Amino acid sequence: MGRWKPSRAYRHDYAGIIDKLLYKINHKIRKSEKFRNMVLPLYASYRHRNHKPDPGKTGDLYMTEEQTKVTGFGHGFGSWRAGYINACELGLKYAYTELVSEKWEKTLGLGHGETRAGDLLAKGYKKVRLPFYDMNHEDSKAFISQIIESYADEKVVFYNIIEQRNSLVSDQIGNEFIRKKFWSSPARDEDKVVYDEGKFSIALHIRRGDVAESVAAGRKDLLGMWLDNSYYVKLLDLILGITGEEKTEVYVFSEGKESDFPEFEKYGNIKYVLNGSPQEAFINLCYADLLITASSSFSREAGDINKNPKLATDKQKGYPRNGEWLLVHEDGSLYDGCEEALENYLKSVEIKNEKNG
Repeated sequence: MGRWKPSRAYRHDYAGIIDKLLYKINHKIRKSEKFRNMVLPLYASYRHRNHKPDPGKTGDLYMTEEQTKVTGFGHGFGSWRAGYINACELGLKYAYTELVSEKWEKTLGLGHGETRAGDLLAKGYKKVRLPFYDMNHEDSKAFISQIIESYADEKVVFYNIIEQRNSLVSDQIGNEFIRKKFWSSPARDEDKVVYDEGKFSIALHIRRGDVAESVAAGRKDLLGMWLDNSYYVKLLDLILGITGEEKTEVYVFSEGKESDFPEFEKYGNIKYVLNGSPQEAFINLCYADLLITASSSFSREAGDINKNPKLATDKQKGYPRNGEWLLVHEDGSLYDGCEEALENYLKSVEIKNEKNG
């Protein structure tokens, strides 16, 4: 047999060379405040900031976000959410922009019932690109508000540039919006859920594929995305010690072969969903009774949609302290208070099952 090569299905890469080159240039500009200030005059919106709107005219202002073919699904999804969050915080209406991938757009169905940015532009609304700004800083927020107010007498759709930042608190605004849109979408009628309805489902998202290949090659920059199988084993031992294997099924969503996960052979209730459709994997992560996420924006976004408690490593910072995310150290031990919260949830589910039985 030849050496296994990771499927490109999970890479979500729709970009060409020009797209990637432009993205790298823009990324470097955004990282440097000096360069950001240098390119400001290139934005028509920046040059417009001192315009005094006609008080006799009433404008109609929307905000949306640019999408990019370069970043993975999780980062693109984050940009999409930022458009809604910033519209709320800046007092604007929100206009929906379709995701780059038609498959993801159809699978998620988040645009159902929304005003679409493309439709507004077709009606004559002006497209205005905004320079990078940081909602975490009041002076930056005031700067972008000045630009927006200068268009108060016009019909405009403001476009945020990709990977726009939000405060950790405001992220919850976007999470609640996306969760509501996801679960109310007609697209849910097409979901293919693999779980046995009669059992408690645990979903493990284990990021391998391109990350496994890169870590094996010695790339230290991707170690932050890597979690050993032993991390998941420690959590499973804790969980199954409460729920028991008979009433529980564990689903591994990853890439590779079953032999890549020898540590799981001791469990009799493991099912593998490997190298499949990223859309179907994402959907199933959203439905799990208990989700154990990877150090990945892919499963983090699924966790924000999932209504049940989620376990997440502290390698990724900024999880909301809302009782839904239970944080785990890299060695598989839970934060103070999180283990008790997990046990209470698992026991409450067991009691419900007994009553229903």
